[in-house]
Amino acid sequence: MDNMASLKERILALPTEEQETRRAYYSKEEWETSWALHARPFQVAPLGEWKVWSIYSPPGVGSTRAGAEWVADTLLENKGKPVTVLVYCGYPARMDRIRQEIMGALQNRGVTDVHTAPVGVSIGLLLPWAASVRFTGDSSDSLRGVRADYIWGDSVLRAGDIVRDHPQAERFVFSDPARPAKHTLVSRAGDPRI
Repeated sequence: MDNMASLKERILALPTEEQETRRAYYSKEEWETSWALHARPFQVAPLGEWKVWSIYSPPGVGSTRAGAEWVADTLLENKGKPVTVLVYCGYPARMDRIRQEIMGALQNRGVTDVHTAPVGVSIGLLLPWAASVRFTGDSSDSLRGVRADYIWGDSVLRAGDIVRDHPQAERFVFSDPARPAKHTLVSRAGDPRI
């Protein structure tokens, strides 16, 4: 079996009887839309304790999607808490696409009450339980000093600077950073160790 196969693909490769047993664990909707079933191994956050995780993949393979899904999971894991997630976009022209990816990931998890609103200097996302997502370009200057609980950087130049500028953040995820931060766990598309 291909080590890049998703859980769904691995289940579909099983003998028919075992497939049916495993599929019974999931609703029809989960089988079609669940990120846990469709994600490639390199797109799934590491288990256990970690502070910085970097995902590397060729264009179009899914590192940005993995970051958006991580943001949605993080917001739901903290439901009821007023958390702030900062999203640094290495390519500001992609900010709207990334915002839509996060909104789509939340909607796939049943969160439909998400609104766009001005948050600081950009348009952010506000969730019903006082959680927010703020977006900025690659420069950490615009959000230096802003308190953030979690941070995702997509195609940023200097991941280490972002980590340094937000020492209070619990976790950082970087998709395709130009230079990784120190002490980072790394996932790569096609990495045989995964």
